[in-house]
Amino acid sequence: MSAQHPNGKKETERLSVHDAAHDLNNVMMTIAGSAELLLESAGENQQLKHWAERILRASREGMALVDSLKTPPKGPVRSNDSFGQGKVPA
Repeated sequence: MSAQHPNGKKETERLSVHDAAHDLNNVMMTIAGSAELLLESAGENQQLKHWAERILRASREGMALVDSLKTPPKGPVRSNDSFGQGKVPA
């Protein structure tokens, strides 16, 4: 059995999170792009505009959350931090 660098597991986890965040960002970009096309084609249909804007806003919030996953936290992450509490970390 080879000796593993003490930070090896953390680095592997960090890379896994970064890869997953990249994939999720691709999905969010597709959703945002589709919402933009829907919004452009909505014409005078206010209900369609409303829902397209909501989808677009949610996808942008999702992209911001995904970007926060790609940025390592500054300092230790505590169990009471904003993750999982409906807040986008700063």
